[in-house]
Order: sequence, then C-alpha cells, then structure tokens
Amino acid sequence: MWRRLLTARWLVGLALTLVGAAGMIGLGYWQLGRGEANNSIQNYSYAVEWLLFAAFTVFCFVKLLRDDGVDAEDEPVPPSVVLPPPPATTEPEDDELAAYNAYLARLNAQSS
Repeated sequence: MWRRLLTARWLVGLALTLVGAAGMIGLGYWQLGRGEANNSIQNYSYAVEWLLFAAFTVFCFVKLLRDDGVDAEDEPVPPSVVLPPPPATTEPEDDELAAYNAYLARLNAQSS
C-alpha cells in the first residue's frame, strides 16, 4: 500500500496539495490581517473560508488516496433492484393503436 505513494503521480499530487493548502492558509492569514486593520466582519469570514478551503483540499487528497487502494472487486455489490411488472391495461385498444402496434411488430420481425 505505501509503495504506491512513492510513484510520481502521488508525489506530484501531494506536492500540489501541500502548496495549494499552504497558499490558502496564507490567504486566510492575509484576510485576517485585513479584518483586524479594517475591523470588518467580511474579512474575518473570508479568513475562515480560506482555512476551510485548505482543509477541504487536504481532505480530498486523503480521500483519493484511500479510495485508490480499494479494488472494485472488493467493494460490496448492492442488491439488484427488482421492479414490479407494469400494471395490466384495462382500457380496450382502439383500432388505430392496434394497427400501429401490428405495424411495429412487422418491422421488428423484418429487422431480425
């Protein structure tokens, strides 16, 4: 499992994740400084938002890392969905609909 972490793909992904998260944390601190200077609730909320973006970036990387180790064969198969049969039609067919259905049946028989 740990061996696949040393591939170029995961090392580049880790580097991009860490650089992106560090940049977002830096932007959060910058917004925090602006909030203190301007005494603005909007800048404080932006600071929190940047920290949440950074946390989400790290969360997504870890989730991808964990999901990549699971093979599709190991996942549990959901039970198959059984649909009830369509309700029986109680309305009588009119002549035009019966002719159209017969035409479709002939086309289906010819294409086979």
